[in-house]
Amino acid sequence: LAKPKPQRVSIYLTTDNRDYDNRPGYDPNFLEGFEIPLPKSKRGQAITEDGREKVLNYHHYSLAMHKDRRFCIWAAANANYDESKRRKTRQEWGKDTWKHDPRILGSKQIDSDELYDPAKKFDHGHLVRRDDVAWGHTSREEEFGNSDSFHFTNCTPQHEDFNRAIFGHKGVWGQLENHIDGQSKYVDHKLTILAGPFLRDNDPERDFGFGTDIKIPIGFWKVIVVVEDNGGQPELRAYGFVLSQDKAIEKFGWEGRFRAGKFEEFQKPLHLISEWSGVTFPKILLDADAKRLDLDEGLERPLETLSDVVL
Repeated sequence: LAKPKPQRVSIYLTTDNRDYDNRPGYDPNFLEGFEIPLPKSKRGQAITEDGREKVLNYHHYSLAMHKDRRFCIWAAANANYDESKRRKTRQEWGKDTWKHDPRILGSKQIDSDELYDPAKKFDHGHLVRRDDVAWGHTSREEEFGNSDSFHFTNCTPQHEDFNRAIFGHKGVWGQLENHIDGQSKYVDHKLTILAGPFLRDNDPERDFGFGTDIKIPIGFWKVIVVVEDNGGQPELRAYGFVLSQDKAIEKFGWEGRFRAGKFEEFQKPLHLISEWSGVTFPKILLDADAKRLDLDEGLERPLETLSDVVL
């Protein structure tokens, strides 16, 4: 019998990987012909440095952290799904290796011991998806992108049946990510993706045995930015989505397993996402928003199936 191939574990072993000061971060000019600045959090929310919102740069993405909630407020990533930029499959990357970011205090990051390990049913929910940033012009860049997605700053607790779309799970967050991935071929394989949790004052609190009550975000937002061909002319389009696991947790509880539940899944205008999250999007995205609604009339289009998500 052939011996099974050893599992590759992606971890930082080189000096370059420990050099956080030279991580390039999010590229505002990633989509050719358009400059898309980073979003900004509401004043007083984020960890600051020298009086300004502290932006943590990684390979292919950047984010800002909430000073009190210890979760990411917003994250902005550049995704390239061209096959020539991807040399390894998810399985070939091997075991996940989560780590702290040394640029902020460890007490400002919620780690596995405090929440994810004892919570059991709640995943390390990537805000910047691993597959979105595991690419590169070289294999080294691809390796760095994959590894950088596994920082505690980049995750929030998401129930397994909300987060996953593999191994029998049908989580809507994972399904939406997979659907967007599949549609990237229509926009030259390149997307700019913004995401974050809704960090509300009335989020439910849980102590998973560490002796600390943690407010768990229930709602999440994601904005997909692409360049579309409009009669031979490039046109910027932004698509905003809001997904919530509130009803499923209410029905099935925090500890017990539940199957694909009745999640609220709506496509939303960016200015409403901004109002709810406290994150301000640059004007170029508001102008490119593909979803403009008359909120006075209470109009909103539910996504009945993922086929309704069209880029």
